[in-house]
Amino acid sequence: MVTLKNIFTKFKNKKLFVLSEKENITYGEFYKRSLNFALNLKEQNSTIEKKPIFVKMDRSIEYFNVLIGLTLLGSTIFPIPPKISKNELDELRKKYEPFLEIDNIKLKKKPKKNIILNENLIKYSKIVFFTSGTTGNPKGIVHNFLNVFKSSIKFSKLAKYDKGKRILHNWPHYYMAGFFNMFLCPLVSCSSIYFDEEINVNSYLTYWDKIKKKKINIAYLSPTMAQALISYSNYQKINKIKKNLTNIISTGSYLYNSTAKKFKKLFGYDLVNCYGVTEIGGSISLEQKPFTDNKSIGKTHNGIKIKISKNKELLVKSNYMFEGYLENCKKFIKFNNEYFNTGDLGEKINNKIYIKGRNKEIIKKGGEQVSLLKIEDVALGFSGAKDVIARGVSSEFWGEEIELDVIFFPNKEQNYIVNQTENLKKYLLQKLPKLYIPKKINPVKFIPKTSIGKNYRKIFN
Repeated sequence: MVTLKNIFTKFKNKKLFVLSEKENITYGEFYKRSLNFALNLKEQNSTIEKKPIFVKMDRSIEYFNVLIGLTLLGSTIFPIPPKISKNELDELRKKYEPFLEIDNIKLKKKPKKNIILNENLIKYSKIVFFTSGTTGNPKGIVHNFLNVFKSSIKFSKLAKYDKGKRILHNWPHYYMAGFFNMFLCPLVSCSSIYFDEEINVNSYLTYWDKIKKKKINIAYLSPTMAQALISYSNYQKINKIKKNLTNIISTGSYLYNSTAKKFKKLFGYDLVNCYGVTEIGGSISLEQKPFTDNKSIGKTHNGIKIKISKNKELLVKSNYMFEGYLENCKKFIKFNNEYFNTGDLGEKINNKIYIKGRNKEIIKKGGEQVSLLKIEDVALGFSGAKDVIARGVSSEFWGEEIELDVIFFPNKEQNYIVNQTENLKKYLLQKLPKLYIPKKINPVKFIPKTSIGKNYRKIFN
């Protein structure tokens, strides 16, 4: 049985776990810091064990020391975005009543008193990620930490993490992907993490240089991040980049074929499709070589069963399923079903599973189902389109109609936007069925996104 303790102590102080501009930390040192944090916390408060804890820290290596330290105390951990508004934080406090809030720490040495931790406490530890709150009432997705730990062992083997790999960590630290794919999977596989700043506009310009200089083997991009790299490609010396990556994995949202093709053409790398949902225990599948134009979810790891419902929805059964939804400190909705309805629409062709979008990304126009993702995919194939979002709007005649918001690449030519709008409409008429053609194309300067680059459709709903 692989445990936290034997992972950290296997290499003692020899194997580097975290590398950063600030410092490099071995597995042994990282565990010692996490353990000392837990011991000091217990010294300050002897009743700290198995309590709910908010962790609202800025991006740092110490944040992950805190997470591991809290698991050793059997805590229920709530990762909180550090930039959350005061009103939102107050609302979470009322709902979940944390025993303690941690927003900043300075790691200390071992406490003065002889404090002993019960090694069995870890089996009580839970980590709670919040839903996106499409109903206006976000719920906490509750995972047993050891279950997620076991799931990460499975996925890290599927993705071929090993002690020679170096994984780039540049996603939000409080998201499932930032915790599972870029921290826990490297940890259980004895890989190393290069801990970088959170990906932003400026980091796109130096992305490939960093990949090369830091000898990154595995990196993650959401499809929108990949699209941003494509947009900034004119400012980068792409032809000098050597292929030292094992994989660039696409996760976080639906990967458009047009994005994957552009990315391959410009950078020479395949975007490897990955599928996962927080409720089912993180990432469960990875596309295998050779990569194809139509991206399936790939091969699932052991312990996963998938089926397609009569309504074409993807249902997943996992050995690493979440425990349920925590609506507040007094109301817990236990998950009792065998299969979890992911909300994704799926199709099985030649024993391969393909994602066709989400329920909320399908509208009914004149009684026919129309995929907003398909429209966006085709629109992004237009050379002048930098970014797009398709929206369903109410229509007395059709029930729902389509509008397409588009950010065009900048150009100072007279009537450029008007001409591009007309050219895009002609392009769509050639590529899409008539039912899919937007009623209106709106040139815009901004499309709302989540912190990992998903189109933020909730704002339109």
